[in-house]
Amino acid sequence: MRDFAIQFFFRAIKNWRTYTGIIALIFAMTGSFTGHPILLPTWLWWAGAVLSVGAIGVQAEWKLYQERSSSILPDMRLVDLVERIVGSDDLFGENFSKCSGALLSLRENAHLGKIAVWGRKNVLSADLLLYPLTSIPAEYWDEFSIDSLRFVADQNGKTERARGQKKSERVQNAVTTTTHVVGIPDTIYSHLQFCAHQVEKIWPSPKQKLTWQWPFRLR
Repeated sequence: MRDFAIQFFFRAIKNWRTYTGIIALIFAMTGSFTGHPILLPTWLWWAGAVLSVGAIGVQAEWKLYQERSSSILPDMRLVDLVERIVGSDDLFGENFSKCSGALLSLRENAHLGKIAVWGRKNVLSADLLLYPLTSIPAEYWDEFSIDSLRFVADQNGKTERARGQKKSERVQNAVTTTTHVVGIPDTIYSHLQFCAHQVEKIWPSPKQKLTWQWPFRLR
């Protein structure tokens, strides 16, 4: 019930139905007090106010149902996610700085565990099916990122080291007792995928807005 109340409140304050309902309520109350209907019969204004509240409640409940029933699956490409954050499909013109910021925001949310990321590990050939998608741990993003210049060339996405040093290990020769240090190659992920449901929660799609002119229009 608490979750529904919170959802109802936030859906209400940014929903055009709220303002429609407020207008209908004002006209209904004015018509009831003065005895003179405004434009429409007073009972129609009352009905409009009640329906507006009911519509917001249904929308809030539907949102909660979607969140409870949605599965976390890799069903969104990196380029689609970046376009969502930037708000445009023109990523490499005047929006390039926004594109870089979007990749940084993506890395931070992935590191905080707010969004799951999948990729194909250590790809060495063009046949991506040889490398199944695997979940990328949240701690991976502490030292790795998606470079914006690399993203220009490969919009499927590819990670690279952003900070820290490569790990190494001491290896002993099988014949002698000599040991030497060998660097461990970085794990690099390609063809990054995201969950559209999680993306919608962090970067909501643009909502319809009410244009305040008569007649009222959505845009």
